[in-house]
Order: sequence, then C-alpha cells, then structure tokens
Amino acid sequence: MPRDNLAAEQSAQQVGDHLPELIDHLAHERFTGNTAPAVEIVASHLPVQRPAKVKEPLWNTFLGDLLRPTGLLVERAGDFEFLHQTLLEHHAALHATRDGQARTQVLHDLLIA
Repeated sequence: MPRDNLAAEQSAQQVGDHLPELIDHLAHERFTGNTAPAVEIVASHLPVQRPAKVKEPLWNTFLGDLLRPTGLLVERAGDFEFLHQTLLEHHAALHATRDGQARTQVLHDLLIA
C-alpha cells in the first residue's frame, strides 16, 4: 500500500504541476467546439496516467478539485465553464501558440483556410 500511495501522490503532483497547460488545452478544446465535460477533456490530456489503484470517479473528483479554485472556471450543472469568454479566448490562444510547431500549425491553418 505505501508504494501505491506514493505513486498516487506523485501522479497528483505531476498533474498539479501541469495545471496551467491543462487549462490552456481545455480552453482550446472548448474554443474549437468540444462540449465534453471539462474533467474528461483534462483527463484525456494528462501528462500521467491515472494510477491503477485510484478509481476513476475519485480521480475525476481530484481533477475537478484542481480546476475549481483557479479563478478561471466556474462550476455549473456539474461541469466547468470559463468565467468569461475573454478568458477562454486568451487561454486558447496560449495553447495555440505554446511552441514553434503549434505556431506554425496556426499559420498554416490560417493561410490554407
């Protein structure tokens, strides 16, 4: 059990360390029309897998607990929404321009479209 606890703690720490990037990814997904629950979107883009000993509902609750106090999202009807459209757009733009490859893709998409 101590080994399982350590693995869960390390995974949780890694998720917390990547929270800004996860929020940017969530914004991008919302901006492009993904209406899946926010926790599902975040879970699908995690830098680590859910520890095997942690049940999915508990892990999803943990992810929601990370999103809730950011000040960027509000919880409505069991899902998370950006507090304001400008926050969503700003974080989606951060995601779209996060590195050289992403910036190149945005320019390609704009010029081809």
